[in-house]
Amino acid sequence: MTQEDLGSRLDPKVTRACVANMEAGKQRILAHTIPQLAKALHVQPSALLPNQTEKQLEPTDRLEVELLKKLGLSQRKMKKLSAKLRAVRESTV
Repeated sequence: MTQEDLGSRLDPKVTRACVANMEAGKQRILAHTIPQLAKALHVQPSALLPNQTEKQLEPTDRLEVELLKKLGLSQRKMKKLSAKLRAVRESTV
C-alpha cells in the first residue's frame, strides 16, 4: 500500500505528504485517526502506539535512545556508540 492509498482511506482524507510526515514523526496523529490507520493496515491500534518498554527505561537510557535516533547512524556505529556510552555511565557510578 502506498502512502497515497493510506491517506485516501482516512476520514478526512490526507495527502501522501501528510502520511509521510506522520511516519517520520514530524506530524502529530489525532486520536481518532489511530483506529482508522489500524483498520487500513489490518493491525490492532496498539501496534501503532509507542513501545511500553521504551517508556520504562531509566532517564539516561531514554536519552541514549533519543540521541541514537537523532544522529541517524548506521546500525554498526549505533552499537559502538551505545557501548561507549554504557561504559562511561558504568565508570561514573
